[in-house]
Amino acid sequence: MNPLANSCFWPRAFVALWPMPESVGHPALRHWLSQQDSACSCLQQDCVIVDVTHLQSTAGSPHEIASGLQLLLNQGEHAATAIGVADDPIIAAFAARQAAASGIMAIAPWETQRHVDATSIAQLLGDKAGLARELRRAGIRTGGELAAVPGQVVQHLFAEPGLALWRACRGVSNASAPEISCRYNGVHCRVVLPPRTSSLRSVSSHVRRISGAFINALQRIQRHTRQIEFVVRIDNQPIASGTRVQLDISETRVVDLALLLVAAMKQSWNGASVTHLELSADNLLAPGGQLDMFSGI
Repeated sequence: MNPLANSCFWPRAFVALWPMPESVGHPALRHWLSQQDSACSCLQQDCVIVDVTHLQSTAGSPHEIASGLQLLLNQGEHAATAIGVADDPIIAAFAARQAAASGIMAIAPWETQRHVDATSIAQLLGDKAGLARELRRAGIRTGGELAAVPGQVVQHLFAEPGLALWRACRGVSNASAPEISCRYNGVHCRVVLPPRTSSLRSVSSHVRRISGAFINALQRIQRHTRQIEFVVRIDNQPIASGTRVQLDISETRVVDLALLLVAAMKQSWNGASVTHLELSADNLLAPGGQLDMFSGI
């Protein structure tokens, strides 16, 4: 393994624990998870995945975090749990399944493609994954073969799950893009910043990213909003929220919205490292300007 994988911080980092039943039932692990600010998500059928991006600031590199977990899990007479580390949830789960019992497999961001090019889709996703069967029926059997297919084709044939795997096989973390959810009559965008992001220039660049994702989401569902909420989080604690602006999506540019949000952030931000940015709007308006109560978004 490249020694850099053991020592440096990654922009995003995930730890996967396999197998899931033994991992979830492990008392020491339950206690460890309860101490974390990041949410635990069962993103695969057979393992637990934890976002440890900002744990790096206090606990060290992703591999050091995994090593600490390994010591924790090996205490007492418990079933062996393998640990996978990567900058993408799918790749972290794959790494955990490939690691030896009680072992650690870390796949650094710059090594992802080398690991997945010749790897079968069944190994990447697990034998029980329905997507793996669909890809096999389409004649796609390895990560390299999937990466060679145009993204638009993958999205058309296999929807978002296939596109997520396609990104991972191309070495592009699915966690690098803003997270967008369109709930009933509302839009919510969230972006996780790399550890120790504290310069105004760096934070502003992420504000532009989330502004672009937010405006694109509104345009895609053809809705307007006259009020947005902007939240800046430091160690998962909000420092600025409830920012209200007049916004006409047909006229507002990404750069204008980003400048407005940065100005609002600077009023309460003291220069500490920012961990998350959130941008949301509820009570969206239909194109005619009326409140759309029954859109079913």
